[in-house]
Amino acid sequence: MKKNFTCFVAISFFCIAAKPAHITAQDYTSYGAKGGFVAAFQKWNGGTRSPLLEPLANGSIFTEISAGGRSQIILAAGYHTRGSAIVQRAGSYYDQRGVQINYPEAVFKQKFQAVSFEPALKQLYQLNNDFGGYYMLGIRGEYTVSYQLPFPSQYGDLSIEGLNRFNYGISVGGGIEKRLGTLPLMVQLEAQIQPDFSKQIFAPAFSYYDIYSRSYQAFPEQSVINTNLEITIGIKYIIPNEDED
Repeated sequence: MKKNFTCFVAISFFCIAAKPAHITAQDYTSYGAKGGFVAAFQKWNGGTRSPLLEPLANGSIFTEISAGGRSQIILAAGYHTRGSAIVQRAGSYYDQRGVQINYPEAVFKQKFQAVSFEPALKQLYQLNNDFGGYYMLGIRGEYTVSYQLPFPSQYGDLSIEGLNRFNYGISVGGGIEKRLGTLPLMVQLEAQIQPDFSKQIFAPAFSYYDIYSRSYQAFPEQSVINTNLEITIGIKYIIPNEDED
């Protein structure tokens, strides 16, 4: 955990310190919004579960400040859905009367909704006369505002000690963008991988005395780490900056 936190702080310093002091007349500031598809993954106690697939489960507003050359600083505030899924395959069983009961496939979704703030460094390059490309690296701080678990009782009272509402991680991604003719507008298509360094859920192992079985029952450690794949479409309004010379 200390190693992850040190890495997080180092990336934070890099993203904040990377902005040059001088902005030329060719630079611009943009304001935009984006949103789209999420494939959310979680490691539960070292193992992975099925991904949570949501078509419209993330969105953010952002500003981009051109820092001369091909570098930009991004500041973004967003909403994200983290989580995973448990898939119950279709099957059948026989009841006490010997009657076969069939049940369909079912997907039980585990969702964690969070708001975030993210500074990032973006590097531009030219693909052709119509499209530009970019890659980016950002750091995220998040606060979990709500969650839904299909079987909450098996994990104990997560709202008190198991659920970490504050989480942090990085975002690594890239995309393409295009200006809409002579309008001060650009559209973009972007993909990001967002691994967390912190644990969404952590509850240490413990044991308790069951008065019904008259024996001690063990409750294993619960440890959950998020990773998201997000694919978004965005639009931004461009404002050229004035020459400071």
